[in-house]
Amino acid sequence: MKAILTNAILAVCLTFFTHTALAQAPADTILVIEQPTINSTYTGVANLRGWAVSINGIDHIELFVDGTLKSNIPSGSLRTDVGSAYPTYPGSDQSGFSMAFNYSDLTPGQHTMLIRAVDTRGNAKAETISFFTVHFDVPGNFLTDPNKVSLKSAIVGVGPNGRSISIKNLQVDGKPYTVLLDWNTGSQDFTITQLSSP
Repeated sequence: MKAILTNAILAVCLTFFTHTALAQAPADTILVIEQPTINSTYTGVANLRGWAVSINGIDHIELFVDGTLKSNIPSGSLRTDVGSAYPTYPGSDQSGFSMAFNYSDLTPGQHTMLIRAVDTRGNAKAETISFFTVHFDVPGNFLTDPNKVSLKSAIVGVGPNGRSISIKNLQVDGKPYTVLLDWNTGSQDFTITQLSSP
C-alpha cells in the first residue's frame, strides 16, 4: 500500500511540475508582421517589415507571395524594443526584418503574403497576411512623369469615415479616377485605399 501511495504522489508531483514547466516555457519562435497589415490596400513601392526571435536564433526570413517564394527578406536590424521584451532570446535586439516591396508588380485585387522565420536548426514559423493592391492604368504600372497628374478639375473632400481624404476626378495620364486616401499608422502617412475610374 505504501508503494502505491508513494507512486501516486510521485505521479501527481511529476504531472504538476511538467505542466507548470510547459506553461512557463517560452514559445520557440515568435514572428510579428508589422507591414503589410491585414486587409490593407497598397500601390507602388512600400515597406514590408516586422521582427522574429527564436530560442535557437534566427537564420533567415523568407517571403512568399500568392504561394510563390519571392526572396529572403533582409534581417538583423536593430530592435531594442524586442530585445527588452525578449532578453533571453539570442539576438532579440537585432531581430528586425525589412525590405521595399513593389506592390504594383501584382495584379489589382486580393493577394496573400506568407512570411517564414527559419531558425538555426531549420525549424520554421509562418504567418500569412491578406492584402489588396490597386494601381493606375499606366504603362508598366509606373507613372514616370509627374506632369501627367492633375488636380485642376478634382473635387477634394473628407471621406465617409471622417478620417480619410476623397478625391474625385483626379486626372492621371488623361484618365479620371476617384481616390480614397486613408491614414496608415505603419507608414505614418496617407495611402491609397480605394481607386476607381468612373
